[in-house]
Amino acid sequence: MKSRLGWSVIGFAMWLATMMVVMAQEVSDEARRHLLRGQMALEMAKSPQDLRLAIHELEQAARLAPDWPDIHFNLGMVRSKAGDLAGAIESYNRYLHLAPGAADAQKVRDEIIKLEFRQEQTTVRQSMSGQWAGSGGRYVVQMADGKLTLSNNAKSIGDTDAEEIFVPLVGRMIMPVSTQAAFSMRAEVSGSLMRGDWRRGEYKLGDCVIPADSGSFEGEISLDGTRMTAQFTKRRYRAVYGVSVMGYPCREVTELEPVQETLVLYGPLGEGNIGTNIYYPNGTDFSPGASKNHMLYPVKNGPAAQAGILEGSHLLMIDGERVSTLEPGEVQYRLTGPSGSIVRLTVLLPKSTGPVEVAVTRVAPVKGGQGASATSSGCFIATAAYGSPIEEHVATLRDFRDRHLLTNAPGRWFVEQYYEYSPPVADYIRERDGLRAVVRGVLTPVVYAVRAPWLVLVAMFALLVVVIGWRRRRALFCRAV
Repeated sequence: MKSRLGWSVIGFAMWLATMMVVMAQEVSDEARRHLLRGQMALEMAKSPQDLRLAIHELEQAARLAPDWPDIHFNLGMVRSKAGDLAGAIESYNRYLHLAPGAADAQKVRDEIIKLEFRQEQTTVRQSMSGQWAGSGGRYVVQMADGKLTLSNNAKSIGDTDAEEIFVPLVGRMIMPVSTQAAFSMRAEVSGSLMRGDWRRGEYKLGDCVIPADSGSFEGEISLDGTRMTAQFTKRRYRAVYGVSVMGYPCREVTELEPVQETLVLYGPLGEGNIGTNIYYPNGTDFSPGASKNHMLYPVKNGPAAQAGILEGSHLLMIDGERVSTLEPGEVQYRLTGPSGSIVRLTVLLPKSTGPVEVAVTRVAPVKGGQGASATSSGCFIATAAYGSPIEEHVATLRDFRDRHLLTNAPGRWFVEQYYEYSPPVADYIRERDGLRAVVRGVLTPVVYAVRAPWLVLVAMFALLVVVIGWRRRRALFCRAV
């Protein structure tokens, strides 16, 4: 009896095994076909389209034989090559679930760890697109598919770029260089390293045209994707120009020894800001470890102004971090953040006996307060008089500053003096409507003179003719009497 029962069990087991083999054979023939086609597509792949074909074949195999481990291993491999990191991780985990004791199980686990790291870094790189701040101003950064582009239409140009010599009627004067030029970079990013090319557009010192420059660079991106550095060699020039009734005629442009530049940027800047301009007084030392003098000029009714920060306040600390240890770009980066978030500032108010700490809630956006230096934003007195930094009269004066004053040494000296002494005057004007009207009356003819200088010259000439004619007529009348 027992023998007969035993043989029955053995017979049933053999039948079940035979049926499973037959069923598996029926499924795996077609599944194997798609698997082999997918493997061959992977071997032949020379483009992303070829990789997509391989994935399609393997997915067909997985649909027919969802519990076949080999399919999921191959899917993980081809998805990894195609850049589908999340899909590759999912496929490798499915493989380990179906074949936990496979000989290569530990290697697959190690590969998953690597893919997770790549996934984290890809997320960081994708979040890098936006505005960045640092050496030379603000930059627009775009990051996609391992390629980085960077642009700044008004990068600051200083003494490390050129030597400027102004020759008035008598003597020669070496002037501090302060102008702007277009700047761009394109790079391939691999891990934390980037390599590519840069270009700086031409600019003028007086009437001297400094030619465009370009070259290659190497750089590095921090692991958290918030700091970017790039090193490159740039040409340096000497411009010598004089002065005449027609402008600032160029006498000489000479190429000097090339110099190294390190571009340091922080970003992307947050959507929320505190509504203040930062002004770095003339002569501020930005070398490592030097004391930095950051002066705040809040936008009227903006978050900083509402928190009690006054124009001309000195910024000492941001969230407990001394600004003397930070670069200008990092200061701007730390002042921005998510809209509604709070930043704690330690400031020294004008005429205050000691520093105070204030909490400021970031908002997005605040017109007129971009967190940039004052020299890159608006005209203090004109903005106070007309009520908005984007008003057309203010825009005309700002354009005149950029085109005609910042392109020569005397004009830049005037702008520096203006930014040194005008903020308190602007604050006084802003609170008095009658005085604002008077200032607008004074500035409006200046604006029209800027817009149509030849018309003003003709009017002045006509007025001069009238005055001379009137004086001659008066002289003849006096003689007759």
